[in-house]
Amino acid sequence: MRVVLLICISSLIWSIGFGQEKYFHDLRGLEDSTGTTHLFYRMYEFESYTFTCDDYEQTFQSSWNSVYHLDLSEDSDTLFLEDYSLSGGCTGFDLVKNVIDYNFFDNDITKWIANGFAGCSGMSIWDYKSRSTHLPSYCITKAHPKEFDLSSKYTFILNEPQDSLFLEYNDHNFKFTISDSIYPQFNNDDYLYYEELVDTLADGPAVFAINPHFKNIYYSKDNDWNLIVSQRYSKDFQTADSTLIVRKLAFDKDPNTVYALVTEKINDNYISGISISEDKGLPNSWSDIYEAESGNRLVFIETDALASGQIFVATDNAVFKSSDYGKSFEKITTTEIKITGLHKKAGTSHLYILTRENLIEFNLNTMEEKVLKSLPVSNEAEPNKPTKITLHQNYPNPFNPSTVISYQLASNSFVQLKIFDALGREVAVLEDGFKLAGNHSVTFDASSLSSGIYFYQLETNGLVLTKKLTLIK
Repeated sequence: MRVVLLICISSLIWSIGFGQEKYFHDLRGLEDSTGTTHLFYRMYEFESYTFTCDDYEQTFQSSWNSVYHLDLSEDSDTLFLEDYSLSGGCTGFDLVKNVIDYNFFDNDITKWIANGFAGCSGMSIWDYKSRSTHLPSYCITKAHPKEFDLSSKYTFILNEPQDSLFLEYNDHNFKFTISDSIYPQFNNDDYLYYEELVDTLADGPAVFAINPHFKNIYYSKDNDWNLIVSQRYSKDFQTADSTLIVRKLAFDKDPNTVYALVTEKINDNYISGISISEDKGLPNSWSDIYEAESGNRLVFIETDALASGQIFVATDNAVFKSSDYGKSFEKITTTEIKITGLHKKAGTSHLYILTRENLIEFNLNTMEEKVLKSLPVSNEAEPNKPTKITLHQNYPNPFNPSTVISYQLASNSFVQLKIFDALGREVAVLEDGFKLAGNHSVTFDASSLSSGIYFYQLETNGLVLTKKLTLIK
């Protein structure tokens, strides 16, 4: 369906009203089988325009919170998952696609799974093979990232054996059974209702962490955010500590050691700190090891999977390190810009720090910083951003049975990409939706079509581009 953003352009008069915001947040890291580091981050962008349309004052708002992928081996920075919310304008339209969470199978960046919302159609879970499943319809308003806690509802936990996925949604807890060790088995249907796939576990608490060393130890929180734990996912969760509000867990190389980023109430004051368990986080095994400086709040915690006893924590403007299981901490760097993410590359001296404006590689040996990515300013073109609309020749061509079609956009725009046969009949729709500026590619599978000449057509921003492709079986 085509979306006309401003149907009454001729009568539109822009006024002074304008609001804009842009920053980085939500850093995640993954090291693949070759040791290459892949960093994933979000760039939040918000714009609000006030204007007059047909003598009425109107507002158009757009927010983007898309996930980008920085590949350090190729020094490439590309769009990974797009997230947007567009509303208003002369037609009063709404267009929403939210990515809440994502994860990877087999430490392979090409094998991903994500969940999120699309307008009022409810929660969806989809994977890298374009299969999806759908949970009950539930209309929500996009949460501003400043207020959106990624450790709370709607994020999911993918366990290490990769045979199940745990998700809390709309006050219910779900366990998605994954029958294939490589990807979630959504059968052969493109679209499944949740009753066919999901086990409802309303009586059990929502899982927010699974021990990577002991796959049968599950962690959750009670109504007071106290940590509860079970050695099998069932109703037998027990309180691990009733004095601490747990915000995040981190796991040491030592399989018995677990750290918790906590908030503790002391004399009507809430103190941010770290607790440690030397018995897998089980009940009666927790003790305090670090308390943040007065007025500071610990926001991030990371460990090194290949170095026992190493802990990295960050406040809004400082990073601290411990090499002795939290017995002592040293401040290793500070920043004037708010810290919004942290990732430690295991077994190396590299620590990645994300701020609202920069992605930094920090060398723990030399204490030197290298800026890998900076926030584009409003009037500055983003790196690798195309300056024109281009439709590339498919590859391979001729092909059998699939080929890749690539195109580039100079601006965020609505896109349709269709396949036609030699008689001009539409045989496939590959793209039909809003896309961010940048480079895009899509795979066309022609297994069900007969040999011959076909045409693919890109239509965007009033421009129509067409190229020919040949299927040989």
